[in-house]
Amino acid sequence: MLTIIAALTMGLGFTAVMSVIAYRLIKGPSSGANLAPRTLALPTGARVVSTQAEGGRLAVTVEEHGRTVVHVFDLGSLTPTGRLEIGPAAPDAPPLR
Repeated sequence: MLTIIAALTMGLGFTAVMSVIAYRLIKGPSSGANLAPRTLALPTGARVVSTQAEGGRLAVTVEEHGRTVVHVFDLGSLTPTGRLEIGPAAPDAPPLR
């Protein structure tokens, strides 16, 4: 009796695994299905210095008119989440520590 229960359990597990594999093969890859081209408008003379994708964010470093600007986007939706300008400080600005 115990052998029958073990065989039925193993058969059920095998059927479940094969069903998941067949479902994923039929469904096809879902990533990239809804990608739309996006454009980051850069000012004249600006150039992309680097890009980095990590932790669900995309950072694009751009050099504009002697200043460095880092644009941060959400990787899932490509919506802007932040902007960091790096450049010469004002004469009365306190130093970074």
